[in-house]
Amino acid sequence: MRLSILFVLPWIFCALSASAQDNGSRSSAFGWSSKRAEVRSQTRWSLDDWLKQRERMKWSDLWLQMNSPSPYEFFLSAGTTLVPESVGRSRGVRYGAGAYVTIFGLEYEHQKVFEPEDHVRFHVRFFGNSLQNTSLTLHFGMRQRSDQETFNQWYAGLDSQIYLHKVFGLTAGYRYHLRSIPTDLYGSPFGHRLEGGPFLDYGFLRIFAKFLAETENRSTGMVGAYGWSGGAQVFF
Repeated sequence: MRLSILFVLPWIFCALSASAQDNGSRSSAFGWSSKRAEVRSQTRWSLDDWLKQRERMKWSDLWLQMNSPSPYEFFLSAGTTLVPESVGRSRGVRYGAGAYVTIFGLEYEHQKVFEPEDHVRFHVRFFGNSLQNTSLTLHFGMRQRSDQETFNQWYAGLDSQIYLHKVFGLTAGYRYHLRSIPTDLYGSPFGHRLEGGPFLDYGFLRIFAKFLAETENRSTGMVGAYGWSGGAQVFF
């Protein structure tokens, strides 16, 4: 009996080892197959996933639409001007309104800095994305001057503004006035104007101050003047 048990035990041990190895290989093969199936499932196209993705894209587009800046911008401005006594002391007003659609803008302004003027300007903004951002804008316009005589004059210029801080910045502008139609008093005047200064933004409100200098060639010779302007703008 003891000899029989000693004879059978090695066979049982071998059978158990073989079974364990077979189970291990089967388990390994099963794990490998499961990984392959998982990889396939990750790249599998299904109608359910497509519908879910379309739903996510719809909400994403809605969020972008609600949070993207509007292509329409409007502003109102009003202020006062002062010319020192050394160049013919005077006070005046300056007010206007404008509207932008993406990079194109149209503006009307009335001002009395040196002489009463009404302006209509067309703007093209080729750097920057809003009125309250660092930008560079080209403009074309016409002014009607009404002093001792009334005449119209075309001009072109460049306006820039840079934010040195979130609420503080500087503006600068240059304008060249083309020769006007000849007048009895001034001939065909032409010249240029420089202006610029600091500003502070409080949300949709801007407080600004500017220095202005203008020279003009007339039939009677060259004249020049300078002054200051200050006021506020409201953006919509």
